[in-house]
Amino acid sequence: MFNYNVPSDFVSSSNSGTGSGVSNENSMAKVESGTDSDGTASITSKGTVQYVSGHETQVLFAAMFETQVADSTQWIGAFDPNDGFAVGCNGTSFAILHRDSLDSPNEIITNSSAFNVDRLDGQGPSGIQISLDKLNVFRISYGWLGAAPIRFSILRADGKWFDFHRTARPNSASVPNVSNPVLPICAQVTNTGNTSNLILRSASWSACTVGDNPKSILRNFN
Repeated sequence: MFNYNVPSDFVSSSNSGTGSGVSNENSMAKVESGTDSDGTASITSKGTVQYVSGHETQVLFAAMFETQVADSTQWIGAFDPNDGFAVGCNGTSFAILHRDSLDSPNEIITNSSAFNVDRLDGQGPSGIQISLDKLNVFRISYGWLGAAPIRFSILRADGKWFDFHRTARPNSASVPNVSNPVLPICAQVTNTGNTSNLILRSASWSACTVGDNPKSILRNFN
C-alpha cells in the first residue's frame, strides 16, 4: 500500500532524466518520466511472487495513467526486463504487454483495438468504456505450466471481474509463456522521443498463488 509513503523496505525505485522520479501523493505512488525525450522512472517490489506448479498466479493492482502521448510506454504488472505481463499505455492506446525471453519476438504489445474479448470501448460484454486518467483495478492471471492461458481482467463498478483479453497458449506455443515465472511487481514509465511528463499512479498492489499449501506460495513478497 502507498497510503503513507513509498516504503523503501519493500520496493526499489529508479529514474533517469529531468524531473523523473517516484514519490507519494494523494495516498498513491506517483511514477513520472520527467520531460526529457528519453526520461524514465520505475518502482519495483523487492520481493517476487513464486509460481507453484498446478496453481494459478494472480497479480492485482490499482492504476491510473494521467497522460497518454505518442512515443512513450507506461506499464504496470508482474514483469522484469526479460519476462512478464503488464497493462498500460502504448503511446495513446491502452494496451497489454507480454515479454518472454525464450520467444521471438520476445516482446508482444497488443493495443485495445485488438483485444479478443472486450475492447473496453463501452460496446463489449462488460459495458466498460475505460477512462485511463481514472483509477481502475486490474488483475492478471496465469497458471504457468509453460503453456497455460494468460487472462487480463478489470473490475467493474458493481464489483464484477471481466476478462478483456486472453492469450491462448495450449497447443499453440513451442516455448513456455515466460522463461522465469518468478516475477516482481513493477510500474514503469518511459519516454521514447516525446517530452511530456508521463505520470502513472498506483494506490496498492498485491500478488499471490492460488491453491493449497500456502507455505510454498510466497518468496519474500510484501
